[in-house]
Amino acid sequence: MHTFEKKSINSTICTLNNIPIGFNLVHNHPPNPAKLEVTKVLQHIKKRCRAETTPVPAIYKQEIAKLRTPEWNDDTQRMVEQLTTFPSLKSSLYRQREDLIPHLPTSLLNIDLQDEWTQTTEAERFLLINAGTYDKILVFATDNHLQHMAKNDNNTIYDDGTFCTCPSIFEQLYTLIDVPTGFCTITWEVKVHLYQILLTT
Repeated sequence: MHTFEKKSINSTICTLNNIPIGFNLVHNHPPNPAKLEVTKVLQHIKKRCRAETTPVPAIYKQEIAKLRTPEWNDDTQRMVEQLTTFPSLKSSLYRQREDLIPHLPTSLLNIDLQDEWTQTTEAERFLLINAGTYDKILVFATDNHLQHMAKNDNNTIYDDGTFCTCPSIFEQLYTLIDVPTGFCTITWEVKVHLYQILLTT
């Protein structure tokens, strides 16, 4: 067994027949406070990504913004300089988010909306219609939305349909709006019977 010492770092190397078979490096330098704080911040960001539905970029920005306080000093500056940038960190953060939100379905047959995914964040009913297999139509609205529409004094409801900004497995996002509340649906194809379901159910 041989012991070496260089630049205040002790190291022990174990040998067998003069062949190194292992070593033990003893770190005796002081901890890096800035790095420890960076680790705490990143752990908290990842924890929020696992526990919340807040957009991942927003969580990162919010936590970084919290560091801009009147107590800002040289230690804070050093810590911020060592923080991982969002582009470098986002893959890791989105993997944390996958534990909370299921993967998007790749076909209409994979759609399985259960429990919390059919309700608002206040646990109110939100999914009104889930009909069809290959001609799938999903209708979302709260009871409050429907009540406002039913009590519309102007007898005016605005509607709009778009084919671009909708999930890729659907054909159209169709929206009915009673200002100031909204009512929206997502439809698979532009077919008469789907509009009949939407407007008569």
